[in-house]
Amino acid sequence: MSQSPQVSNPKTTSSNKAVWIALITAIILVIAGTTIFALRDLSAQRAEQPGTQTATEPVAQDPPKEMDTATSSPTPEPIPLDPGVVRGWGNNTLGELGDGTSSKRGGVVAAEGLTNVHSVFPIARSTFAVLTDGTVYGWGFNERGELGDGTTEGRTLPAPIEGLEDVVSIHGAWQSILALHQDGTISAWGYNQNGELGNGTTDPNPQPAKVPGVKDVKLLEVTGHGAVLAVLTDGTVMAWGSNITGQLGDGMTSDIHTPAPIQHLKSVQAIYSSGSAVYAVLMNGTVMSWGDASDGALGDRDSDFGYYPATISGLEDVSKVVAAQNAAFAILQDGTVMAWGSNKGGRLGTGTDIAHSDKPVAVKSVAGAVDLYLTDKANTVFVLLEDGTLIAWGANNNGQLGDGSTTNRSTPEAIAGVSGVKELWPISRATFALLEDGTMMVWGDKRDGKIGKAATGDPSLPVPFGDVENGEALFGSLKTAFVVLTEG
Repeated sequence: MSQSPQVSNPKTTSSNKAVWIALITAIILVIAGTTIFALRDLSAQRAEQPGTQTATEPVAQDPPKEMDTATSSPTPEPIPLDPGVVRGWGNNTLGELGDGTSSKRGGVVAAEGLTNVHSVFPIARSTFAVLTDGTVYGWGFNERGELGDGTTEGRTLPAPIEGLEDVVSIHGAWQSILALHQDGTISAWGYNQNGELGNGTTDPNPQPAKVPGVKDVKLLEVTGHGAVLAVLTDGTVMAWGSNITGQLGDGMTSDIHTPAPIQHLKSVQAIYSSGSAVYAVLMNGTVMSWGDASDGALGDRDSDFGYYPATISGLEDVSKVVAAQNAAFAILQDGTVMAWGSNKGGRLGTGTDIAHSDKPVAVKSVAGAVDLYLTDKANTVFVLLEDGTLIAWGANNNGQLGDGSTTNRSTPEAIAGVSGVKELWPISRATFALLEDGTMMVWGDKRDGKIGKAATGDPSLPVPFGDVENGEALFGSLKTAFVVLTEG
């Protein structure tokens, strides 16, 4: 018997269809929603990847706390002034000031195109600037290839010296130039008249080349006569170059063209020279000297023969020696000063009229000395005290003592109206003081453009050097001076 087909209830069928439609709709919405959120999350991830572009605008995020949202303002930021710019004044007949001219300048001028300068080294009629990255620029006189550019053509604008890197300082004499590098090696170039380049010859070389056989140098001293003395990290000393007054300490007066150690000289902390005499401060605070003994310049030594290093009797706890023109001064660790050698102009500061002293004597009324400066002929002496004031004595024919007179003094007296001194540079007939606030003062003779229009007043007494602000460091030579500024 066959079964009859079942007939659905119309109401039940409609209800079931409605349920299925609702169920399918919900599934579609869930899938669509998931897809939307997935796409949105993918877009955000792509926006976070550097270099990835997306058409979907990323969701704005709060900036990190350290970010200054003001930098996104359309208002332009002020352009910062260049640090390490150089201003110079004085003699410029060979372009020593680096301003593109070789004419006499009555005030302070900029060395063109230089920024980030760390230090300036005027040597004879050439000028060198060491930048903060250790590179070197040169300008001025170039007769013997001292600018290191492979030529003998002078320049009135600064230009880089190729092949020099990681330079700490520049030294020179007799148109021979040497550069001390951070790794303790030395490069040399220029005249080489007395073998100053250390390459075994006296042939000039207008391009830098490393001095062979020299390393681990911590300090370099080049005397005015062209003797080169390198203090090594182990306290020994290498020497070469001119030996006309026995400056190389080998007991002879013949030049040496390759570096050689000075025998029996050890534990050296620093070396100083007067041009013809040499002084080594040892790590124990004593001093050894050698070279030209004229006017007692070598002090009272345990040897009468000046061509070998010997200890100066009566000197202990010495921190620094400054010397020139057969006179020498030692700053002691307690801030007092001892002097010996020529007493021309009363430079020894003892209040006596003796011609010279071969024994170190105490300079009267000095306490708290931190540095000492001499004029080019060493006739006038300045001492910077720990409180930032100055005392001075000696020759005053050009108003060097800043007291409004031209009367010499054989004992120290304070320079009135000058305080907060950071550095001093006495050049021929004029003295410049850089103050802690970055300004400068000057006194002395107006000739040769050394003071010129930059002095605001009569410099027979210290007056402001009005063209300089933001000064950081002061450098000079016989006839030119330079200041490095923190801002131009």
